[in-house]
Amino acid sequence: MDEVDLEQIAMLFSTLANSARLAIFCRIIEREWSVNDLADEVGLRQSALSQHLRKLRDAKVVKTRRERQIVYYRCADATVLRLLSQVGLIGSEQLITELPSI
Repeated sequence: MDEVDLEQIAMLFSTLANSARLAIFCRIIEREWSVNDLADEVGLRQSALSQHLRKLRDAKVVKTRRERQIVYYRCADATVLRLLSQVGLIGSEQLITELPSI
């Protein structure tokens, strides 16, 4: 593992160390979500959720897709899921195999 990999892994764990972001990410691995639907699901105001989603995006954990004025969020790729699976944070091999690796 080189230094870049270690920095990315450290950033990932630092980002997911927040319980709200971890809860958001666990929902996003299930399917793609709009900001409004995800806010209702996790019980956060849209402004607070947007802050957390920005941090997840900065850590390259989630990707976005815009459809007109609605922004949808999804898991970035299977690499993140494999790493989280290896440390026991998630466990669905089906989710991991369905996502592309970067």
